[in-house]
Amino acid sequence: MSKISELTDGGSLLPTDFLIAVRSGGNVKVQADDITVDQVNLGDNEFVRLGNSQDLTIVHDASNSIINQAGTGDLLIQKAGTTKASFTTNGLEFPDSSKATFGAGSDLQIYHDGTNSYIDDTATGHLFIRSNGDGIYLRSNTNEEIAHFNVNGSVKAYYDNSLKFETTATGIAISGTLSTSTAGTSNLRLGVNAGDAITSGGNYNVLVGDEAGTAMTVGDESVAVGFEALMTVTSGSENVGIGYRALKLTTGNSNVAVGKNALATNSSASNNTAVGTNALTANTTGTANSAMGQTTLTTNTTGSYNSAFGRDSLGLNTTGSNNVAVGESALYSNTTASNNTAVGKSALVLNTTGTQNTALGAFALDANTTTSDSVAVGYAALSAATIGSNTAVGSESMQFTTTGSNNVGIGLQALRQNTTGTVNTAVGSGALDANTTASYNTGIGRDALGANTTGAANTAVGEGALDANTTASDNVAIGRDALGLTTTGTQNVAVGGNAGDANVSGNYNTLIGYNAGGALDGNFNAFLGRSSGSAVTSGTKNTIIGSYNGNQEGLDIRTGSNNVVLSDGDGRPFYYGRGSGTHVYSYETGAATAFVSAINSTNTSSQIFRGANSASSINDVSATQFVVFGTGNVQNTNNSYGAISDQKLKENIIDAGSQWDDIKAIRVRKYSLIADSETTANRLGVIAQELEDGGMSGLVEEHMDLGPNDEDLGTTTKGVKYSVLYMKAIKALQEAMDRIETLEAKVAALES
Repeated sequence: MSKISELTDGGSLLPTDFLIAVRSGGNVKVQADDITVDQVNLGDNEFVRLGNSQDLTIVHDASNSIINQAGTGDLLIQKAGTTKASFTTNGLEFPDSSKATFGAGSDLQIYHDGTNSYIDDTATGHLFIRSNGDGIYLRSNTNEEIAHFNVNGSVKAYYDNSLKFETTATGIAISGTLSTSTAGTSNLRLGVNAGDAITSGGNYNVLVGDEAGTAMTVGDESVAVGFEALMTVTSGSENVGIGYRALKLTTGNSNVAVGKNALATNSSASNNTAVGTNALTANTTGTANSAMGQTTLTTNTTGSYNSAFGRDSLGLNTTGSNNVAVGESALYSNTTASNNTAVGKSALVLNTTGTQNTALGAFALDANTTTSDSVAVGYAALSAATIGSNTAVGSESMQFTTTGSNNVGIGLQALRQNTTGTVNTAVGSGALDANTTASYNTGIGRDALGANTTGAANTAVGEGALDANTTASDNVAIGRDALGLTTTGTQNVAVGGNAGDANVSGNYNTLIGYNAGGALDGNFNAFLGRSSGSAVTSGTKNTIIGSYNGNQEGLDIRTGSNNVVLSDGDGRPFYYGRGSGTHVYSYETGAATAFVSAINSTNTSSQIFRGANSASSINDVSATQFVVFGTGNVQNTNNSYGAISDQKLKENIIDAGSQWDDIKAIRVRKYSLIADSETTANRLGVIAQELEDGGMSGLVEEHMDLGPNDEDLGTTTKGVKYSVLYMKAIKALQEAMDRIETLEAKVAALES
């Protein structure tokens, strides 16, 4: 092995020689066929140049390392003589099927296979294409837009450089139409075999899901979303089926099904709406039904015009129609019954064949099975009823009624305890709430007839009216607390607040007016007016009209009986009657000033009428001013009778003619009245017909006979004007006096 200590230009070096190169200012040229070098150290900006024209240089310029192909040709990177990459004037190029790989396992590969270009992510994980700028744009080599991916913004998709799809802050925006290819017009099909049978007649359908609408040929304007939704429809139109096997009908129209198996067996029925799993799943030909909720109307087959909202509502209905059920299990057991309405959990839940029932409220009418025509509104209203024709409105109203019918209960717990009572009406909280078996009662107002159990045919209107009544019947109480304490008293009528409110067992009373008979517990009384008879306690068979309370103006009938009082609005009595007669009271003094007897007696001292002056009491005999006796006789204290005779009231005044002949012709008779049944004559007077026969018909007046109701009896009765007869007698007496005076004068002349 040779050692070279110095080498000049043009020298040669053997392959087996060591090479020691020393550069002092110039270049050192080394040429050898085979050189093994452990290390070549070059400083910054010291080049390695290859090629006759130094076409390839390698250098580090203190900042960057540079490989530069400065000559002609390309910089090729080969393996086993095959070019794997080359640097050309265009940049770094890879031949077909040559890959640029990244990662320890060549996880990312970029290459072109001669036909197509590929970016392969062959490892686990994700392929990220990231931008630190505004976004990523895909364009053609002619710079036409393909897609935009904007950072914190939209994603846009283009067709032939025209924007068609864009994501927005609220969703997506589509330019143009979203459609799939079918034979019909404007149909959308997504899913295996979805709408694949549509012909030219099937238009405007949306079919999404495997086998959705797969049998459809010419149906229009239907929507199917879900596996086998509308699967068997052929020509039906305007149907909507959303959910697994929803609406697997054939020819029906205008149906809506949302949910698994909704309207799954519907065949030709139309205008149905089913929302929920198994809603209307068994329906075949029933039309115009609405079912919303799991298993609603699930067994319905041919029933129509039903509406069910809530899980299991109308769940067992088959052929019943015109039913409305709202609430979980409402009308669940209904099968063939129609025209029912149930709103609330378990409302009418056991009803099977009962018709025309209305139940609003949880558990309302929930025990009803076959009865009809009941109305229950409120929680547990009529919840135990099995017989129909009842109406209950209010929480727990008629809650325990079982077989009672034709009842009406309106209000919280109205008729709550009623079981078999019929034809009762209760309106108001707690009205008739204790009633059990009694019938024909009417209670209107809070707690009206609240304690009644078996009392029948009572009517109570007003808060607390007949509240304590238990077994009494046939009472009428209208007004707050009217007959409020009555328990067993019957056939009472009280109208007005607090009227008869102290009555417990009194019967047959009629009390009208606020507080009328307020302290009464008697029988057969009739009081009309505010506070009328309010102080009367145990009296019976009294009648008061007006505000007289039973102890005013010196008249006390609080415990009396058989009294009749007519008073004014201040309670002052004007007329007072009892078994013996009637008193007339003075407005000023309040004392009785007249008395009309009611005693039927032949006693000549009995009086039909007695009167006193306004300052006296009729009960003071010494104050009596005028009396009409039962015999017809009239007496007064001054024996003065008269008539109005003022000249200012008269005209055509002349002297009366002679009455001598008339008076002379009068036959004065003794007689008795047939009604008196006397055996001899006991009266003195004239006979009307004889006066007429004597030419004095002017003294006679005739009146028709009237019955008790003023009806014409067809007969007449004649009377005589005795007062005129007396005046005729006075005139005749004057004539007699003139004649006597003339005769006296003649006698005196003769005597002289």
